[in-house]
Amino acid sequence: MNEGYHNSVSSGTYKTSASNAALTHIPQFGVSSYMITGDDGTITRVILAPGRGLTRTDRERILTTNRAIFCSVRGDLGTYDPPSPADFHEEILRWAIRNARMLAIWSAPLQFPDPVAGWGTKLFWVIPCFVTLVEASKKHVSEWSTLVGRWKHPDASVHFFGPGEAGAIQ
Repeated sequence: MNEGYHNSVSSGTYKTSASNAALTHIPQFGVSSYMITGDDGTITRVILAPGRGLTRTDRERILTTNRAIFCSVRGDLGTYDPPSPADFHEEILRWAIRNARMLAIWSAPLQFPDPVAGWGTKLFWVIPCFVTLVEASKKHVSEWSTLVGRWKHPDASVHFFGPGEAGAIQ
């Protein structure tokens, strides 16, 4: 985990500059995570790709030391054969889904960015909690939906953003 990544803070808010955003590693395999500290606490951004990633110690530290957690699951990698849930490390994927109180499945890459961004911004910045966004390929969206439905916390809400449909699902 890259704990050296901290952003500047102004008046109790979190600020991310373009230069800091460029430091974010978006993995094709494994995991990338970084922390943003502010007057109101610490926020962690986790990006999961197929393969291994966070240790149990890393996962426990993220859960116990953060005001909010935003996790992206990269199930839509721009490859000929996009990853399915089976391509991810099960224990880490289960952690990202089970601990989230707000989940979304986004199955339309580069489509519907405004509703997804609005949903994520509202939840992540206004309601401090664990938020997971599954970026799913159209090929595997039903597998992701089934998995999220099976592993999600009983109190978690799930939204779907995809072609022809956007809204809450349970």
